[in-house]
Amino acid sequence: MARLSDCIRRFLREFGCAQGLAGIVVTALVVAILASHVSYVQASHGEFPDVDGVLTGDILKAHDVGLVDGFPDGTFRPGARVTRAAFAKMLVLAVERATGTELPLGREFFLDVTEGQKLYEYVVKAYNAGFILGYTDGTFGYDKNITRKEAAVIIQRALNLAPASEPFDDVPADSWFADAVGAVARANIMKGYDDFVWRYFRPDMELTRGQAAAVAYRAYSFKRNEVNPPLGSPKNPAPIGTEFPVGDKWMVKILSIDPDAWPEISEESMFNDPPDPGYQYVMARVRVTYVGTDSSGSFIDVHFDYLDANSVRATDSCGVIPDPLLGGFETILPGYAKEGNVCWSVASDAVRGGIIAVSSFWDGPRVYFEGVR
Repeated sequence: MARLSDCIRRFLREFGCAQGLAGIVVTALVVAILASHVSYVQASHGEFPDVDGVLTGDILKAHDVGLVDGFPDGTFRPGARVTRAAFAKMLVLAVERATGTELPLGREFFLDVTEGQKLYEYVVKAYNAGFILGYTDGTFGYDKNITRKEAAVIIQRALNLAPASEPFDDVPADSWFADAVGAVARANIMKGYDDFVWRYFRPDMELTRGQAAAVAYRAYSFKRNEVNPPLGSPKNPAPIGTEFPVGDKWMVKILSIDPDAWPEISEESMFNDPPDPGYQYVMARVRVTYVGTDSSGSFIDVHFDYLDANSVRATDSCGVIPDPLLGGFETILPGYAKEGNVCWSVASDAVRGGIIAVSSFWDGPRVYFEGVR
């Protein structure tokens, strides 16, 4: 849904819509569009009676692989806050279990960390691995609750994620944590909050135990896939011509890709502008097939991004393109497919080596296809 709201947000801002009014307008619009397509199951898991909601799957997986434990009374307490020491333990275990290698213990020099503390081993390991640093006053913040921005920086270091830029309205581009926030958001390890017009990361909010478990499991999964990347991942994108499932409703095939589509686009409309200097239009021919279970079908809620060779997300503003795949709310019935074009404006020096990121429902898990070779 973040991708949908990105588009609507830009439209409303262009027309100067006030934040409160815009939020109301877009909320009503999106709810109306999505009401028939979304259902949420709120069910407690037998092992943890207090765990339910959208993070349930990741929390239970984190427990299954040994990243987190429950409490003696059988609860998980997902709303409790997490200390920096406790989060260090989750990240150390995530990396160790994903790689099958134990991190060295080393030494520590923090005023508030001493041998014998319950989480001493994990704090020292995280520090010596370069995942987490202390404060200028010489303390680690052992019992200090961790914030979302601190968690983002730690995850970026632990996974060695490339700095990235993601548009959050409460993350200044020149802040010390902006690149880390962008990196973890790009990797789908931490997500933001969206009111359908403005997009927030809430960097100063303290991380809850449920959120920490979820991001720890995603970090574990990311690291494990780095060791043995599956087909359809960023490091092993599906080849052009390969049909691949995206979410549980769609099969997607990139049929072909044109690295310089301006000649064709220029003929589509006399009002089309050429790409900016240093950029070129990249257009892909795509087929999507609906394989969902809704007998009434679905509109094409599939989003396509082009990540260039520098992992920069290209804009999708190419003007009026021939035979566009997207742009309407036509319904695709089960077993039926639609072909069409998608297009991006990509920096010319980073076109080759890029990948196409495809997601269902705008913010679902991404599947990656080869871009221009």
